Amino acid sequence: MGRPVEYLRADAARNVHRIVEVAARLLGENPNLAMADVGIAAGVSRATVYRHFPTREALVAAIHMQAVEQGEAALQACRLEEDSATEALRRLCTAWLDVAERYAFAQLTTQPGTGFDEPTRERSRQILGAPLRALYERGKAAGEFSPTLSTEWCVRAFGALLLAGARAVADGTLTHEDAPDAVFRSLLEGLRA
Repeated sequence: MGRPVEYLRADAARNVHRIVEVAARLLGENPNLAMADVGIAAGVSRATVYRHFPTREALVAAIHMQAVEQGEAALQACRLEEDSATEALRRLCTAWLDVAERYAFAQLTTQPGTGFDEPTRERSRQILGAPLRALYERGKAAGEFSPTLSTEWCVRAFGALLLAGARAVADGTLTHEDAPDAVFRSLLEGLRA
């Protein structure tokens, strides 16, 4: 007797998720890694990798899309509307730094051919940027953040510090445990200027 269709679909979804996470880490370390090596590391066959991702570009696009989805899930879990804007920002730094590390943002954003495509970049701006802008505006209105800094600048600073934190973890300058606080404190000092 075969497996139920629902099980097979769930199994395929788990395979795709695992392939994407493993590929992000491995391609972050070695952009020339063979697709077959991704399959081996993910515990699936080369054919399975190619069935889901016929090209390297399709795999990189899936990494970006899954990272945005994980960033959105982390954003919702952070409950940005609760507590002070400062505390909400602390939670967001921790959550998004974890996503940035897991999907090798620091490494993939610097490699040719692995940057976000325009539709994904725009989706990221809408899904992730709007709540972050609202958080900054709330912090300004409450007197937690400087009103002299533009919200757009604050969003850019957040992104830059997040990538710096992920790079520091990747190169061993910071530990995974210390990075969120370093990013948060650096950001907060700048926001209060």
